[in-house]
Amino acid sequence: MQLAVLSNEILPVDALITDGESSFDYSLITGEMMPCKLSSGDKVYSGAVNKGGTVYYTAVSPQADSLASRINKALKSSADKKTVAEKKISRFSAVFTFAGVAAALLVALTGSLVTKDPLDWVHRGLVILAASCPSVLLLGAFCSVKSSLSAGASKGIVFSDPDTLLLSGSCKSVCVNDSEMLMTDKVVTGNIYACDGYTESDILNFAALCLKNRESDEAKAAKASAGSIDYSAITESYEKDGAFFAVTPSGILSFARRGREENQNGSEAELPDYPFSVALDGKVIGCIDFVREIKKSTVRAVELLRSLGILDVYSPGIKTGIISDKPSETHTADKNIKRDKKACISCGDFANADKDDVTICAGPDEAGKTKASVFIIAKDLMKAADMFILSDKMKKAFTACIVFALLAKVTVMILGLLGIVQVWLSGCADIAALIVCFICRLSLIKRN
Repeated sequence: MQLAVLSNEILPVDALITDGESSFDYSLITGEMMPCKLSSGDKVYSGAVNKGGTVYYTAVSPQADSLASRINKALKSSADKKTVAEKKISRFSAVFTFAGVAAALLVALTGSLVTKDPLDWVHRGLVILAASCPSVLLLGAFCSVKSSLSAGASKGIVFSDPDTLLLSGSCKSVCVNDSEMLMTDKVVTGNIYACDGYTESDILNFAALCLKNRESDEAKAAKASAGSIDYSAITESYEKDGAFFAVTPSGILSFARRGREENQNGSEAELPDYPFSVALDGKVIGCIDFVREIKKSTVRAVELLRSLGILDVYSPGIKTGIISDKPSETHTADKNIKRDKKACISCGDFANADKDDVTICAGPDEAGKTKASVFIIAKDLMKAADMFILSDKMKKAFTACIVFALLAKVTVMILGLLGIVQVWLSGCADIAALIVCFICRLSLIKRN
């Protein structure tokens, strides 16, 4: 059945557009403020806001299985769980409160028996007793964790396992199994090898001459990289056995995929393992590698990850200037050293992940369907960097709340023991700790 979504309406289900064209705002589910232009035949996800005209669509899944519903279920599940840090604070609070009550009774009873002013010592005991209330400690831990979960969801990062919020500092490598996280669909020239006195620029120009009449991704990339080309030098061009030839005054140029060089010769053993070769009069003079273009956000994300202490960012089968195809040797050389925790980013296939690794599922279609620790709605490595930044901010906010609350309480206890402060000042200390919690919460939920 065909349905319609009007301007400024929110799409209730995952759908396929059947008629119309419009811009959709995904900021509610991914945090991205830039609208996405979609038309007939494109898939659009629930939670997107139609920012253009009326668009007709058909639902591709029930509302209960839509992206928005899966995110909501994952958030509810994580909100009901306690992190390891929260559990530790709960246990510590119980001990702290018991010690505070014991200290208050000891001070009140001992002071009353030893001195002639029992009321004064009872008051000192009451100050210590009031300061031993653990509510601010528990509230600080709760606010730090829940605010971080909310901040992540607003950026399209859903923590199904809230313990992943403690990832910062313990993770030293990131393995990306999905090339869409790193690259665009555009093909560009990669490494170029030239020999026999020719330059890389010459190899590119020769390849462009051979591919003059071709419109493949490799041909477009070669022509774009070569720049201004004088095609008038070509007297004849033809294709034979998968190779492309151009007859020029300098000789017969050919461009072929490696393994189809029947009419080319040269020392193949000396050539690097690039997939395409260029030859002049049958002799190989260079070879070219074509790769998908690295996203600009990938470069920025790798820089951010390294600034946060991530030593390795690698992707099996992909090797570029900024990303390796395997982990650093420093992580694998000594088998006796405990392996660092790894964040494994994939689309549900975690073949390279060990049981202790943090699994991160990328992409809207898989969100909430796998047993990943984290779901990143947008396929962008920058979101993984945002996740580590949020983890780092959460740990700092958590530490600030707990440390300030403890310092305030211990200070009031000591001053209460000395008879310097009144009972009401213990309440003021709690209020100050609550203000710190509120400031930390604002720093977490603030949009960057």
